[in-house]
Amino acid sequence: MICIFKNINSIIDGRLFNQAINLKKNFKKPIIIIEGNLWKAASRRNIHHHAIIGALTSLIDADVNVVFTSSEESTAYTIYSLAKLEKEKGKNNVKLSMVRKSLSIKELQIRFLSSLPGIGSKRAEKILTIFETPLQALSSVNLWSRKIDNISESTVALIKKILFTKFTEKESEEQKLSIDELLKSTDEQEVDSKSRGVKRGGIYDYL
Repeated sequence: MICIFKNINSIIDGRLFNQAINLKKNFKKPIIIIEGNLWKAASRRNIHHHAIIGALTSLIDADVNVVFTSSEESTAYTIYSLAKLEKEKGKNNVKLSMVRKSLSIKELQIRFLSSLPGIGSKRAEKILTIFETPLQALSSVNLWSRKIDNISESTVALIKKILFTKFTEKESEEQKLSIDELLKSTDEQEVDSKSRGVKRGGIYDYL
């Protein structure tokens, strides 16, 4: 199974590692493609290179393959090459090889909340510990920055925007810009306020 990451936020908030673990649990040979110049993106966001290295070594430790590409074109060619390689091995049809795993209600609740931007699995578990149910947690989203350490008001603002914006098939450029600005603001606040240490299973100690 192949998963593509283009956004540095995925590494900052722990989604990259969470996705890697989920891939490993459900597929026999997971591959993560990181598209673009990771180091340049990290430098622009003032993210220490040790944090990036920590994330990548965590993927290696989880036995997840990592491929770097420079553009959408090279990503497409990488996927084509991997499919061709599988075919040459005698597998005429490239299929998803899934390892079925039943999930508990608790795991599904954590996975649901951790899919929100800026909320990894550890933060999701803290949220559920305080608010008990996902529904109660979302109903009390205004309290997250006060009740839970290291959840900024910018993160809460972005989550509220996602929760309360009406769905439309075509998103306006204005909506995209405001979300990008909120993400950037969240990253800058959290990187400035925390040490730049690396912890297995996440990037910073607060993940």
